[in-house]
Amino acid sequence: KYSSLFQKHSDMNQLVSNLNAQINDLELELHSKDGHAKRLERTISELRLDIQQRQRETNLLQSDAASELQANREQFEMQINSLNSRIESMQVEHDKQLRDIKDHEVAELNQLENRVRKTIARKDEQIASLREQVEVSELQIRKLEQLLHQQREQLSRSLAC
Repeated sequence: KYSSLFQKHSDMNQLVSNLNAQINDLELELHSKDGHAKRLERTISELRLDIQQRQRETNLLQSDAASELQANREQFEMQINSLNSRIESMQVEHDKQLRDIKDHEVAELNQLENRVRKTIARKDEQIASLREQVEVSELQIRKLEQLLHQQREQLSRSLAC
């Protein structure tokens, strides 16, 4: 009877160890995520405390009867499933938040690109307008130079007479 309890206790310890390994893996994944990580770390800390408490309870249950140990084991497995469901749910929520952030960034980049394009178009219009002004000014300069040249020729002819 005790060897059976000891084996079940050993199995529970192995299960707890596996859960701790899963939590460690989740912690590594959480560190690669942003904003949501602190909340998940608190949850993991709570889960670790919960697992540690259950591990102590399992050690005490070792002296109990096999039927009581089995009942506690089933309860423990249900709670683990519940915690795993919570973790999966949080992961889905976190993934959605990341998608929303990426969508927001894309929208902001599109707005920025549109503003840059409009600014470039305005500057191109200003450049075109300035070029037209330069052409008009150059034409006026040429006309004035021609007029000046004509006046010099007339002055020179009138002085020669």
